[in-house]
This record gives sequence, structure tokens and C-alpha cells, in this order.
Amino acid sequence: MDIKTIELAIDNVLSYGDTDVFPIPIDNIFFPEHRNDVIRIIKELDTKAHSFQSLLEYINNNKFESINTYKAVGYSAYRWVTQLNPYINILLLSYAIELANSLEHSRLNKNLEIIHSYRFKPDHPNGELFY
Repeated sequence: MDIKTIELAIDNVLSYGDTDVFPIPIDNIFFPEHRNDVIRIIKELDTKAHSFQSLLEYINNNKFESINTYKAVGYSAYRWVTQLNPYINILLLSYAIELANSLEHSRLNKNLEIIHSYRFKPDHPNGELFY
């Protein structure tokens, strides 16, 4: 995995958070000061992820906890929500970023003016992923 990809994922999480449901995880506060350590951890996780199954086994064996709960939606509805461990969140976001360019190229051309969704356009200085 490319270090620039991991850095973009870190910047995105720092700029935009990882959810609008839960408070920011305490780990995120330390990411700017310990950026190189976070990159090293993500690279290590990536090497463990030879397959989805091996990644799941590694996560389960190393106690990467997630928060799973119901959250109220309006006055009478609930939805199931999950907050991933901050490191797993950055790892999975890094994977998505690595796939994003090839996915973007397979989409209909924006000049056709029939696409009504965000387009992938990473901005490294501030962590933006879409426009």
C-alpha cells in the first residue's frame, strides 16, 4: 500500500471524522503527533491482510474493538450503527482510496451530465476525497 494513500486517509479522518453518529475516538487526537507510527501500524495491518479472511483473523486475535449499537432516528425509529476501531477505519479507507481511481474511470463520463453523485477527486493537503 502506498504511503500517500495512507496519509490521505489519515487527513480525511482528521478533517471530516469517521462518523456523524459517535464522538471522535480519542485515538484520532494523537494521529497528528504520531503520524509516522500510525502509518507504520497501517502498513503492518496491510501486510497481514493477504486475504479478507486473514485480515478478519488478525483483527479478531488482536482485539481491535468496534462499537455496535442501536441509534435513534427521529422519534420512533432506530438503526444499527457501528464505529470501527480508528486504525481499521484508516486501513479500510486506504483500500477504498486505492480502488477509487479505477472505479471512477469505469463510471459514465461526467460530460454526459447524467451523473448526480460525488466524483472522486482527492485533495491531499486537506484530506478531501470528493467533489
